[in-house]
Amino acid sequence: MYFSSSHVQFLYAKAALTTNCIVICSDPPQQIGLDLSGSDTLYAKIGNSYDIRLFNVKEHDEMQCSINNHTVLNNVFALNHKEKKGKHYHFRITHFSEENVGIYECTMKLHDKELFTKKFTATLEAEPATSSSCSWPIKSVLLMASVVIQQLN
Repeated sequence: MYFSSSHVQFLYAKAALTTNCIVICSDPPQQIGLDLSGSDTLYAKIGNSYDIRLFNVKEHDEMQCSINNHTVLNNVFALNHKEKKGKHYHFRITHFSEENVGIYECTMKLHDKELFTKKFTATLEAEPATSSSCSWPIKSVLLMASVVIQQLN
Protein backbone atom coordinates (compact mmCIF):
# COMPACT_ATOMS: atom_id res chain seq x y z
CA MET A 1 0.00 0.00 0.00
CA TYR A 2 0.98 3.61 -0.44
CA PHE A 3 0.35 6.88 1.42
CA SER A 4 1.63 10.31 0.38
CA SER A 5 1.73 13.56 2.35
CA SER A 6 3.47 16.72 1.16
CA HIS A 7 6.21 14.98 -0.83
CA VAL A 8 6.92 12.40 1.87
CA GLN A 9 5.70 9.01 0.83
CA PHE A 10 5.15 6.03 3.09
CA LEU A 11 5.32 2.65 1.46
CA TYR A 12 4.41 -0.20 3.75
CA ALA A 13 3.64 -3.90 3.61
CA LYS A 14 1.90 -5.90 6.31
CA ALA A 15 3.40 -9.29 7.02
CA ALA A 16 2.00 -11.95 9.41
CA LEU A 17 2.89 -10.16 12.66
CA THR A 18 4.90 -7.12 11.63
CA THR A 19 4.45 -4.08 9.47
CA ASN A 20 7.44 -2.75 7.55
CA CYS A 21 7.49 0.90 6.60
CA ILE A 22 9.85 2.64 4.18
CA VAL A 23 10.04 6.43 4.01
CA ILE A 24 10.65 7.84 0.54
CA CYS A 25 11.32 11.57 0.38
CA SER A 26 11.24 13.76 -2.69
CA ASP A 27 11.30 17.48 -3.40
CA PRO A 28 8.65 18.87 -5.75
CA PRO A 29 9.77 20.01 -9.22
CA GLN A 30 10.62 23.71 -9.38
CA GLN A 31 10.64 26.48 -12.01
CA ILE A 32 14.05 28.17 -11.70
CA GLY A 33 15.45 31.27 -13.41
CA LEU A 34 19.21 31.16 -14.04
CA ASP A 35 21.66 33.73 -15.35
CA LEU A 36 24.41 31.89 -17.24
CA SER A 37 25.84 35.03 -18.85
CA GLY A 38 28.94 34.67 -16.66
CA SER A 39 29.05 30.87 -16.48
CA ASP A 40 29.46 27.96 -18.84
CA THR A 41 27.78 25.18 -16.79
CA LEU A 42 24.15 24.50 -15.93
CA TYR A 43 23.80 22.18 -12.93
CA ALA A 44 20.27 20.81 -13.23
CA LYS A 45 18.02 18.50 -11.29
CA ILE A 46 15.78 16.00 -13.05
CA GLY A 47 12.18 17.21 -13.18
CA ASN A 48 12.92 20.90 -12.65
CA SER A 49 12.28 23.50 -15.36
CA TYR A 50 14.80 26.25 -16.12
CA ASP A 51 14.46 29.71 -17.66
CA ILE A 52 17.97 30.61 -18.79
CA ARG A 53 19.62 33.94 -19.56
CA LEU A 54 22.75 33.57 -21.69
CA PHE A 55 23.72 37.14 -22.56
CA ASN A 56 23.62 40.54 -20.87
CA VAL A 57 21.01 41.94 -23.23
CA LYS A 58 17.42 42.86 -22.45
CA GLU A 59 15.82 42.26 -25.82
CA HIS A 60 16.58 40.11 -28.82
CA ASP A 61 15.10 39.13 -32.15
CA GLU A 62 15.87 35.43 -32.38
CA MET A 63 17.51 32.58 -30.45
CA GLN A 64 18.60 29.25 -31.90
CA CYS A 65 20.21 26.43 -29.92
CA SER A 66 21.55 22.96 -30.57
CA ILE A 67 22.61 20.19 -28.19
CA ASN A 68 25.61 18.00 -29.02
CA ASN A 69 25.42 19.37 -32.61
CA HIS A 70 21.82 18.14 -32.99
CA THR A 71 18.42 19.80 -32.89
CA VAL A 72 17.24 20.50 -29.35
CA LEU A 73 14.54 18.32 -27.82
CA ASN A 74 10.86 19.28 -27.70
CA ASN A 75 11.19 20.45 -24.08
CA VAL A 76 13.75 23.15 -25.04
CA PHE A 77 12.49 26.31 -26.68
CA ALA A 78 13.39 29.97 -27.16
CA LEU A 79 11.72 32.75 -25.21
CA ASN A 80 11.48 35.64 -27.67
CA HIS A 81 11.51 39.07 -26.04
CA LYS A 82 11.14 42.36 -27.80
CA GLU A 83 10.44 44.31 -24.62
CA LYS A 84 12.90 46.06 -22.34
CA LYS A 85 11.01 45.27 -19.14
CA GLY A 86 10.55 42.09 -17.14
CA LYS A 87 12.69 39.01 -16.74
CA HIS A 88 15.11 38.66 -19.59
CA TYR A 89 15.49 34.92 -19.99
CA HIS A 90 16.38 33.71 -23.46
CA PHE A 91 15.22 30.11 -23.47
CA ARG A 92 13.52 27.45 -21.36
CA ILE A 93 14.13 23.78 -20.61
CA THR A 94 10.98 22.23 -19.16
CA HIS A 95 11.08 19.08 -17.02
CA PHE A 96 14.84 18.55 -17.30
CA SER A 97 15.77 14.91 -17.97
CA GLU A 98 18.91 12.89 -18.66
CA GLU A 99 18.29 13.49 -22.38
CA ASN A 100 18.93 17.21 -21.77
CA VAL A 101 22.49 16.59 -20.53
CA GLY A 102 25.07 17.74 -23.05
CA ILE A 103 26.81 20.67 -24.70
CA TYR A 104 24.52 23.44 -25.91
CA GLU A 105 25.50 26.01 -28.50
CA CYS A 106 23.17 28.98 -28.79
CA THR A 107 23.18 31.90 -31.20
CA MET A 108 21.24 35.07 -30.52
CA LYS A 109 20.31 37.57 -33.19
CA LEU A 110 20.08 41.15 -31.99
CA HIS A 111 18.69 44.08 -34.02
CA ASP A 112 18.50 41.90 -37.16
CA LYS A 113 22.29 41.96 -37.61
CA GLU A 114 24.40 41.31 -34.50
CA LEU A 115 25.05 37.68 -33.63
CA PHE A 116 26.17 36.43 -30.23
CA THR A 117 27.18 32.81 -29.61
CA LYS A 118 27.44 30.97 -26.30
CA LYS A 119 28.42 27.39 -25.49
CA PHE A 120 27.57 25.82 -22.16
CA THR A 121 27.34 22.37 -20.63
CA ALA A 122 24.18 21.09 -18.98
CA THR A 123 24.85 18.41 -16.40
CA LEU A 124 23.04 16.75 -13.53
CA GLU A 125 23.77 18.20 -10.11
CA ALA A 126 25.09 15.76 -7.54
CA GLU A 127 22.31 14.29 -5.43
CA PRO A 128 22.68 15.01 -1.71
CA ALA A 129 22.75 12.09 0.70
CA THR A 130 19.30 13.12 1.96
CA SER A 131 16.73 15.39 0.44
CA SER A 132 16.01 18.70 2.16
CA SER A 133 12.49 17.50 2.92
CA CYS A 134 13.92 14.43 4.69
CA SER A 135 15.67 16.28 7.47
CA TRP A 136 13.10 15.38 10.11
CA PRO A 137 14.30 13.53 13.21
CA ILE A 138 13.79 9.81 12.73
CA LYS A 139 11.49 9.63 15.80
CA SER A 140 9.06 12.06 14.14
CA VAL A 141 9.05 10.06 10.91
CA LEU A 142 8.48 6.79 12.73
CA LEU A 143 5.71 8.33 14.84
CA MET A 144 3.95 9.62 11.71
CA ALA A 145 4.31 6.24 10.02
CA SER A 146 2.93 4.50 13.10
CA VAL A 147 -0.11 6.80 13.20
CA VAL A 148 -0.79 6.27 9.50
CA ILE A 149 -0.52 2.50 9.81
CA GLN A 150 -2.84 2.45 12.83
CA GLN A 151 -5.42 4.55 10.99
CA LEU A 152 -5.38 2.21 8.01
CA ASN A 153 -5.76 -0.99 10.08
